[in-house]
Amino acid sequence: MGSIRSPPSENGCNGETSEVRRNIQDDWQRRDDILLLTTAIKRLVDFLNQFESSCRFRLSTLNEKLTALERHVDYLEAREVRLWKNPRERERYDNMADVFSIITTLQALEKAYIKDLVEPAEYTSNCQILLAKYSAAFRQLEGEFPKVEDFVHKYKLDCPAAILRINEGRPITVRDDRGNMGKSIAETVSLFINLMDKLKLNIRANDMLQTDVRDLLDVINRMNLIPSNYTGRDKIPKWLNILTNMNAAEEITDDQARQFQMDLEICYNEFNRLLSAG
Repeated sequence: MGSIRSPPSENGCNGETSEVRRNIQDDWQRRDDILLLTTAIKRLVDFLNQFESSCRFRLSTLNEKLTALERHVDYLEAREVRLWKNPRERERYDNMADVFSIITTLQALEKAYIKDLVEPAEYTSNCQILLAKYSAAFRQLEGEFPKVEDFVHKYKLDCPAAILRINEGRPITVRDDRGNMGKSIAETVSLFINLMDKLKLNIRANDMLQTDVRDLLDVINRMNLIPSNYTGRDKIPKWLNILTNMNAAEEITDDQARQFQMDLEICYNEFNRLLSAG
């Protein structure tokens, strides 16, 4: 007689049912994830397509504007624009152009001299030529511009050094014989004392000394009181040359400082003797 199978237990059925449910839930979860990912990819593709279309349109518009601008530039280059209606007006504009170019050139020359890019002799020669040309050119505009400042203001020039040079009427290297001798003497004495005090205080840095040395040499060169054989005309340029060839943070040595101090005292004492003799 064959064996009779016993029916599956209730616990076994429940276990299989739970596993099927879990599988179904996992499957739906994966489907949801795939759906979300697919939707995100579609949105990204749509955005990129819209962005490409927008860029194409904007580039096309920009290209049209550039083409129109190029045509306008070509038209302006081919067209002769005249500022004047008659020879008199043309002469007026020519004179203003001359004054404009002289002032800007003079400003550049002053800055070049300040930066030691031009030798004093060359600076003096070119400055005198420019000042002479300015006087002749500006004379033609005096009816319209009483002062050079009026011309500079109208045409928005930034040239303070050139204006100063024009108002003084001489290069900075030319001696001052216009009643400023007392001021120049006081400035010279002040610079001598200032330099000697700095050396006594062990100030050795180039950027703390060079400006005073340069100013001292400039004021000496402007004074008619000082003869050509004055000791300072040799010693001061020598120290200016030494400092000019150094970096800003570099310092002179103790031996150089000692020699510099002695040279300054010699120059200062001789300067006082010249004042007494004068």
